[in-house]
Amino acid sequence: MYDILFDFSSSPAGGGLRRLEAYAEYFSQSTLKIHFFIHTAASNRDRIQQLVPTTLVHKTSVSKVWLNKDYLKKNGMGSKWLFSYGIPTKRGFAEQNWLHISNVLPFFFFHVTVAPNIFFKMCLLRQQFKSNYLNNDIISAESDFSIKMYIDVTGWEGGALLLRNGLHKRDIRLESKQPYAVAIGTHSYKRIDLTYEVFQKLKEDLDLNKLLIVGDSKRIPLAIRTAVDVQVEDFLPEAVLLSSLKRASYFISTSEVENSSCAILEGLQYTQKAILSNIPSHLEMLRSNSGKHFQLQGKDYLIVNHNDVRDGAMVEWSNEIGGMLLRMGFS
Repeated sequence: MYDILFDFSSSPAGGGLRRLEAYAEYFSQSTLKIHFFIHTAASNRDRIQQLVPTTLVHKTSVSKVWLNKDYLKKNGMGSKWLFSYGIPTKRGFAEQNWLHISNVLPFFFFHVTVAPNIFFKMCLLRQQFKSNYLNNDIISAESDFSIKMYIDVTGWEGGALLLRNGLHKRDIRLESKQPYAVAIGTHSYKRIDLTYEVFQKLKEDLDLNKLLIVGDSKRIPLAIRTAVDVQVEDFLPEAVLLSSLKRASYFISTSEVENSSCAILEGLQYTQKAILSNIPSHLEMLRSNSGKHFQLQGKDYLIVNHNDVRDGAMVEWSNEIGGMLLRMGFS
């Protein structure tokens, strides 16, 4: 019998990839009997397979919604815990189920900008969360806001744990600052159009001459993508990305909604300064009444620095994982 099955098979990129990397590194040094299910498209799958026992799972964006868990029947039956990242699950695969809410959109998509296909997918996923909430023994999320949204939509009355995104132990020595800002992620709810408007409004006051956007360029409006003061990179290797953050003067996030963003944590860790939309999950990272407020086209934003981050918001992954294991009953 396994102690824990980790199902990360529905999240091959983004925050899920960061958490998968951290968990694999942690459990490569653990005596617990574990097994990981990961997506075939995970960019770091070779590294993960070297660290921990894994099964590769191919999923389309639609198959995630229908909760097809046949791969667990074949490879994972008989476990004390099933940790499901981002997708509701059924009973019968483990003695107890742990659902980690990785995306707040299924509970909040009526209030944000999403493409029609994403809207339809979120409708289906929302219904799956509502239909399967009694299959959980505990839930977790990366912000109190996300936990509240899940409870409001499903009526969940059981245990809930705040399981924040962590930070890796890295060389955080800063490099010589350059006059540019960085934005990471281009999904519609990230509102890159507003990011560019904020950049345009503040660039002279903040002595900025370039906006570096890292993410799928096809999702960026053509007028922004081709602007002379914008540089777009669909992908940057991790070492290059971290160096870019260290040299940047500001990190910008104008998201309409977030669970809790790894990119923002790393942005503040390395750039030391950020411009953030005034949304609940951003405010959870900050001390009360911190930052300088300004408004643009009726929306409120904050200019903050590293010292505005509240105690406990920037934690190492090992601390967060340790808290999870204690809740599972492992010492």
